[in-house]
Amino acid sequence: MSRDSTKTARRRIIIITGTPGVGKHTAAKTLAKMANDKHVIIDVNKSARKAGLYQHGRDIINVDTEKLAHAIKQDVKNPAGYIVVGHLAPYVIKPSKDVVFAAVLRRNPYELLKVYKERGYSHAKSRENAGAEVLGVIAHDVFASSYAKTGQFDTTNSSADQVAKSMLDAICGKKMPWSPIDWLHDKDSSRMLEDFFPDWPQHRSK
Repeated sequence: MSRDSTKTARRRIIIITGTPGVGKHTAAKTLAKMANDKHVIIDVNKSARKAGLYQHGRDIINVDTEKLAHAIKQDVKNPAGYIVVGHLAPYVIKPSKDVVFAAVLRRNPYELLKVYKERGYSHAKSRENAGAEVLGVIAHDVFASSYAKTGQFDTTNSSADQVAKSMLDAICGKKMPWSPIDWLHDKDSSRMLEDFFPDWPQHRSK
C-alpha cells in the first residue's frame, strides 16, 4: 500500500442494534454480502466473551460497558469497513466521524415472545426483553446518542434481504432511513402496555 493510500484509508462503522430477537445478526450478514463482503462484522457479544466479560450462562448482562467499549475499540482500530452488531452496540460505540450509520431493528413484541420461546428464554427474560421493545428502549438510546445518521427498520414481516436492502439504500442516501413501525399503530398497540406492564398503577384499578 502506498503512503498516499494509507493517508486516505479510514474506518467506516455501521451499527446494527435492537432488542434481542429482532434479526440483527442475520441482517448484518446479508448487508455485508450486499456490500460485496467489504465490511468486517464485529459481534459485540463475541467481543464481550473474548474480553472475559461474558457472564451468566448464555446471557450478556451486567457487562462493564467501559471495558467492553475498550475491547470493541481494539477490534475496529484498523482502517476498514465494519458492521458492529449487538444490542449493546450503542452503549460501546460513541458517536464519531467513523460511524456512518446506526440502524435500529424493531419487531412486534408478540412475535418476539415466539422467538424467545424457541430460544428457551425464561418467562422473566422474555417479558423483560419484549417489554423493552414495547417502550423502544434501545431505539431511544440510539437516537439520543446523536450519531451522524440513524435509521429504524421493522423486521416483523420483512425478510433479511428486504431489511438489508432498506438499510443499504438509506446508507447510500437513496431513501429515507425509516420504515413504518406498523405494530405501534395497529390494534395490538392499545393493549401492549397492559399486557407487558400489568403492575403499572393505571392498570390496577381495572
